[in-house]
Amino acid sequence: MSSQHAVVSKLCTCAISLATYLSLYRLLPVDYSINDDFVKSTPFYLQVIYLYLAMLALRPKYYFVWTLGEQLLNFSEIIVILPVMRNFRCPVNPTAATFLLSAMWHGVYPGYYLTFVTGIGMTMAARAVRHNIRPYFLVTDSHKRIYDVITWVCTQVAISYTVVPFVLLAVGPSLKFYSSWYFSLHLLCLLVVLVLPVKSRRRQAREKQDSLTKDATQGEQRDHSCTDNNCNQKDKTT
Repeated sequence: MSSQHAVVSKLCTCAISLATYLSLYRLLPVDYSINDDFVKSTPFYLQVIYLYLAMLALRPKYYFVWTLGEQLLNFSEIIVILPVMRNFRCPVNPTAATFLLSAMWHGVYPGYYLTFVTGIGMTMAARAVRHNIRPYFLVTDSHKRIYDVITWVCTQVAISYTVVPFVLLAVGPSLKFYSSWYFSLHLLCLLVVLVLPVKSRRRQAREKQDSLTKDATQGEQRDHSCTDNNCNQKDKTT
């Protein structure tokens, strides 16, 4: 009975997602964001809001596909295992390798590669901001909430900006959209990555290991010194 309930729930999710997508996407098409009249006559902040709403209207399509695919896999009882990719670790830049591999997995459309290459810069910039700026907002809960709100808004705008080529697919419309924004987020990410230093994960792990080793060594030295002091006190007492 529980399995039947799960199947019905998944199918309802698929139906709702598909109906929502078909209803909203016609009202908020993504390609309207590169319309010449829209770009020239609409203030930039309204362009940002429209892009965010258009991407929200697009999401149910992917929810429908993911849910339906998951349900089909459950029906067919097929388990896909990629042991080579699961254990794969790129020694040079694992973030870039992951994004490029994702682009190749999705297909051959240029928009996929533009999206995932842009995602590399976005991810590196986000890590730099989190590593260098976030500690200053952890002083109080109110400061942390302010940081969370600001970064949430920035994340939503960055995601919407990044995935436009994923929807438009072709090079011309994708570059037209980015140029309408003057490649602003590309340049901002490049500036952040160049200005704010970020330690690699391997270096962070090495420093953490060195710190633990140093603390253990200092602890042993303190133990030895305490033992020596106790022995000296006993000798003096004797």
